[in-house]
Amino acid sequence: MNERKRFILLIIIMTGICLSITAISLGILYKTALKVERGRLTETAQSQARLIEAIARFNYSNRTDYPNGPVHATLNQIKDAHENYMGFGKTGEFTLARREGNVIVFLLSHRHYDLNNLQPVSFDSTLAVPMKLALSGRSGTVIGLDYRGKEVLAAYEPVDVLNLGIVAKIDMSEIRAPYIRSAILIFGLMIVFVMLGAAFFIRISRPIIRRLEEQNRDLNREIDERNRSEEALKQSEGFLKSLLDTIPLPVFYKDKNGEYLGFNRAFEKFFGKTMDQLVGKTVFEIYSPELAELFHIKDGALFQSGGTQHYECQVENANGMLRDVIISKAALTDEQGDVTGLIGTFFDETEKKQAEIDLISREQLLNEMGNIARIGGWEHDILTGEATWTPEIFKIMEIDESGPIPGPNEHLSYYPPMERARLENAYNNAMETGKQFDLELQCTTAKGRLFWARAMGRPEFKDGQCIKLKGTFQDITERKKAEEQLQKAQKMESIGHLAGGIAHDFNNLLFPIIGMAELLMEDLPQGSLEHENAQVIFESGKRGGDLVKQILAFSRQSEHKLLPISVQQILKEVLKLIRATIPSFIELEEDIQTDCGMLMGDPTQIHQVAMNIITNAFHAVESTGGKISVQLREIALGPGELAYGPLGEGRYALLTIADTGQGMSPELMKKIFEPYFTTKEQGKGTGLGLAVAYGIIKEHQGDIKVYSEPGKGTSFNIFLPLLDKPGESETIVVAPEQQTGDERILLIDDEESIALLEKQMLERLGYTVTACFHSPEAVELFKANPKAFDLVISDMTMPHMTGDQVTEALLSIRPDIPVIICTGFSEKMDGEKAEAKGIKAFLMKPVIKAELAGAIRKALDEAK
Repeated sequence: MNERKRFILLIIIMTGICLSITAISLGILYKTALKVERGRLTETAQSQARLIEAIARFNYSNRTDYPNGPVHATLNQIKDAHENYMGFGKTGEFTLARREGNVIVFLLSHRHYDLNNLQPVSFDSTLAVPMKLALSGRSGTVIGLDYRGKEVLAAYEPVDVLNLGIVAKIDMSEIRAPYIRSAILIFGLMIVFVMLGAAFFIRISRPIIRRLEEQNRDLNREIDERNRSEEALKQSEGFLKSLLDTIPLPVFYKDKNGEYLGFNRAFEKFFGKTMDQLVGKTVFEIYSPELAELFHIKDGALFQSGGTQHYECQVENANGMLRDVIISKAALTDEQGDVTGLIGTFFDETEKKQAEIDLISREQLLNEMGNIARIGGWEHDILTGEATWTPEIFKIMEIDESGPIPGPNEHLSYYPPMERARLENAYNNAMETGKQFDLELQCTTAKGRLFWARAMGRPEFKDGQCIKLKGTFQDITERKKAEEQLQKAQKMESIGHLAGGIAHDFNNLLFPIIGMAELLMEDLPQGSLEHENAQVIFESGKRGGDLVKQILAFSRQSEHKLLPISVQQILKEVLKLIRATIPSFIELEEDIQTDCGMLMGDPTQIHQVAMNIITNAFHAVESTGGKISVQLREIALGPGELAYGPLGEGRYALLTIADTGQGMSPELMKKIFEPYFTTKEQGKGTGLGLAVAYGIIKEHQGDIKVYSEPGKGTSFNIFLPLLDKPGESETIVVAPEQQTGDERILLIDDEESIALLEKQMLERLGYTVTACFHSPEAVELFKANPKAFDLVISDMTMPHMTGDQVTEALLSIRPDIPVIICTGFSEKMDGEKAEAKGIKAFLMKPVIKAELAGAIRKALDEAK
């Protein structure tokens, strides 16, 4: 603002102040004068009214003296007195009037008009306001219009005796005039005074104003700077608040007194509190006493030493759940480095800790499962050459975990050369093509143990380059053994199906041959060529039957009765037969312990074992000559003798059969017990001999070991468990005479040739035989006359009705009828099942005449 404007403004301000003071002063004086004038007029009006009333009362008391009456006399007296009174002041006067109807009639002359010119005033007009009030019987003062229409200050009073009204009044203009003049004079003087004062004030205040202006400018600059700083601070605080709100972790900050100054939204959400509920409070107002004390101590240490803090604890969130948190705090400092507060954050690691626990649990479970499954994990870093193994691989490889892990190249040294090449090719192919590999190969542990392993792996690429190979490594030795056993079991099962399929038909073919040969031998004289030929047919048929038994024994589908037997007795018979059949240039050496203990077994099967293995030895030396050694001795295996694998402690018969033949390679030795495996030329071997022997030995709870080297011959060691107490050995006795009878027999067989042969054999024994070739017809025949037969012999496998079905039908008709089942082979029926169905005997074809006769006689005798 320039100096001129400032001067004008100062004059206006001072003028205004003076005017205000003058106006207030004049106003107070005017009101005081007006009050005084009211009192004077009131006193005058009241004194005049009382005077008139007194004159009127006097005239009433002396009315006889006034012929026109006291009222007229009083008015004349007042008029006379009034004519000599000019009023007061310049405009003040008295007026006296009465009301005539609705008109005010003035009785005295006016100061401003002649009485003759008086004009009545209507009572309803706006003029003569004070007189209206007086004539209305009231007294007081009022500012209003008189009979002229001028504004006056009037005192009015009624004159009750004469029913008149008197008014003492003065013009308001006369009252105001001195004050108006004084105001004009004061205003003029004031203007002069203000002008002089302003000039003087400006003169002496100019330096001060300048200094104030400079200070004001400086102050304005400071205010502007402060406003800008505050605005920047607000923006910074807003930015900081927005920044903190974007942080997902709970963040808080406090002053040095430990009172919370603010939080972010994550903090409010975590604790379920609003800003208003938390700001200004301490930890003791928010947390539990124990937790608050911990926070207080930690905060105090931070306030004292500054820096940062990190520690773990548990806090309760908005849902009342305890959460594991990591609290991180940092001290806030001012420009002097003094700590002014702190800022901190909560990191909720509850899920992380639980995940770590779950991970550890899963790792433990994985290691346990890996231990159970014998499977481990590995990783090879192609770039660094480093390897990583899980604990299970160390166990599999029999390597100490505390030692170094073999690298990829070193690890390959544990594989045989061919397996190593396979694994190297798989590695290289995976790194080149990205394909996974899955190999089953043999591996050697650090302690030299050979085992089967399954190695699986897949490559990991980065920027087109293979950087890692990772996978699993599993010991599958037990699985391989199980697979081998399964393969053997499957082969056995297939052979069993084959054996079962051919046994029935083959035995049915052999039965007529053996039976007819036996009948011929009975009819022909002994010693004759014909008798000898029939003898050959009979023996050949029996050997054919033995072959079927071997096949069934190998496939576990034949039944064997175990008895206490002497192995040395069976060996004598076998050696006698062998000596008669092998060439003389082959030496047969025997060393049989005569007091060897008894064993529980099937003599026929033990005979087959010895015969098959000795025959196999004969074939080994047949072309070049040599020696076959047969040794039997009793041995005892103790707890320290582990060379015999599955055998337990106890006494065993050790049968050793050795030859000086060409021997076998290790690969060949692995296959010799497989069914149908043979090295002999076509026509010289079935491939079942050793397989059947192996099965029989295992069935007798024994074991067989083979020792052979190419060019050094072969030795079979057969271990058979002995009985704890010696029993009677089976003795070979001459069969008693064939048992005969004269009972009636119903014979049922769908093979007509077999039925006729059996009929002929039974009739030679003295029985009356009725043969039927269809099972339903036989049942009907029996049903027609059940008492016509004493015994029934039936085949098992027949169309329409099988032997067990026929038996059920016959027993339902006659429960006491004895039934014998005679079959070539049946998977549905065996001795135990036959006995359970009420069958008296179960015979396997081909059956000789004496065996059949004994079974019939026994069944008939038991029935009687």
